[in-house]
Amino acid sequence: MAFLFKLKAGAWALGAAALAFLAMFIKLKVVEVQRDKANARAVVAEAERDQVKSNVEIATTTRSERRVQRKKAVEQIAAGEVPRTLGADLSNFD
Repeated sequence: MAFLFKLKAGAWALGAAALAFLAMFIKLKVVEVQRDKANARAVVAEAERDQVKSNVEIATTTRSERRVQRKKAVEQIAAGEVPRTLGADLSNFD
């Protein structure tokens, strides 16, 4: 009887150890999936950040170019010329 009780206790201990290992393995897989999703979100966030940075650079450059064009147009108007930036087609003048 004691032998049977000892065998049953050993089987329960082995089952508990196997269950603990299975739980640890599943938790490890869940953490790996979370890590992969976080890495994917990081890649997307980095791409969005780079796109915003590029858009800001383009907007800054465009504003700077427009400012220079406006300044040249004002100088040309002050000199009595028709600035080309106003879209004037000088070839149609007789």
